[in-house]
Amino acid sequence: MDFDADGIDDVIAGSIYEDIYLFRGLGDGKFAKRQLLKDKNGKPLEGGYCCTTELLDMDADTDLDLVCASRIGAAKWFKNVGSRSAPEFESKSRPLPMEKGAGSVSGSNAAYTDWDGDGKRDLVVGSERGQIVWHRNTGQDNKPLFSAAQQLLKDPGFIRIKEGEVPVVHGGRAKVNIVDYDNDGLLDILLGDVTSCTYDTRPPLTDEEIKEKEALEKEVEETGNKTYYAELNRLNKLYWAAKKAEDFEQVKKIKAIQAEQRRPLDELYKKLRPFRTTGYKSHGWVWFYRQVPKGELTVSQKVLSVEPAIKSGEVTLRTLASHTSVAPGQELQVAVCFQISNGWHIYGPEKGDFYLPTQIDWKLPTGTSIKEVHWPEPLLVTTGDSIQPTYQGTVTALVTIVVSKEAKPGSQLKLAADVRWQVCRELLCKLGGATIETSVAVDAAATGKSARADGN
Repeated sequence: MDFDADGIDDVIAGSIYEDIYLFRGLGDGKFAKRQLLKDKNGKPLEGGYCCTTELLDMDADTDLDLVCASRIGAAKWFKNVGSRSAPEFESKSRPLPMEKGAGSVSGSNAAYTDWDGDGKRDLVVGSERGQIVWHRNTGQDNKPLFSAAQQLLKDPGFIRIKEGEVPVVHGGRAKVNIVDYDNDGLLDILLGDVTSCTYDTRPPLTDEEIKEKEALEKEVEETGNKTYYAELNRLNKLYWAAKKAEDFEQVKKIKAIQAEQRRPLDELYKKLRPFRTTGYKSHGWVWFYRQVPKGELTVSQKVLSVEPAIKSGEVTLRTLASHTSVAPGQELQVAVCFQISNGWHIYGPEKGDFYLPTQIDWKLPTGTSIKEVHWPEPLLVTTGDSIQPTYQGTVTALVTIVVSKEAKPGSQLKLAADVRWQVCRELLCKLGGATIETSVAVDAAATGKSARADGN
């Protein structure tokens, strides 16, 4: 990216501890020594933990602002109050502009790209756990307004493999780059990750070795609680405060204190090392996820791009039928998609003692029936003695409907459902609901087009 409009590409890099660095381009692929980016008052900008950065015009004033995403916390931007050729940034960051009720953008990196081909750059966001989401830009290209997250790739769960094996799905700390990798005219996802690999370090422990190990582990716990953890946060804060103030003498003193603080635990960990039977190392992989043409998308994927049937501050409901016309006795599917704002969750369809389930009650013509309702696996959350099946982000229920064999060609098959849910965060819960309706033509020569359902 060209930081200062001199026609030479520069590099802006985030870091593990919030700092942002500029490597000014010198031409011919050469770069100057790194320079710590500071705000207009001369203080280092804080991009966030393990931050990644972009330069974008966020407020339609023709200069480029600094946008940061990080592994922890919401993405943010710093307004450029200088000029295109001499950037200066405000010291206080701003949240990314979001539609009402859309929450915030959270993730380990944000790729700005026109994902849906409407001429405006959207956000495709990687996350710490590996989920990839898309925030559509409903504003302008140079003054964006982002919608709630739509899932592109789901959370793969915690992946650990034996050394030498190849994982079947990507891991965590997902960083995304959007590019037409296969030159088919559609943008694809290139994803870098981190996966844990295990390897054997020695034969299994004997009974005597197990007892020795347990005694050392107990000592580690007692020593850590007494001499280490109480001071950890305090010293870390002092260290980074001194580093940002460029007080290198104080940094040196604090590092010496930290080393002395760690010494008792380090000695115990050395004693424990021979008892380890398994070692761990991290391996990074690069994954290619091809975007398929719309004709190849399932109804569960297509539903994410239709207009909402109903939208509240916490839940956006979209629904789509797989066909616009069906033959008597034919099956069709209806996708009912819930997009849940950040920090909120709804519950699974099974009734519980401590929550209200999500219900879809269908009203169908005589002879037409529900064959199957498929919900994805919920996240099981334990609260006291209660295990609650919850959904966060985007969840789609897929309903298979069988048309009556007696349905008359030329008629309209009217499908309707009452949808009810309870959406909660921490100690606050709200009830939500909508009635969705759609009509599908009955015709012996049925088509495969999808039909959006309307809500009220």
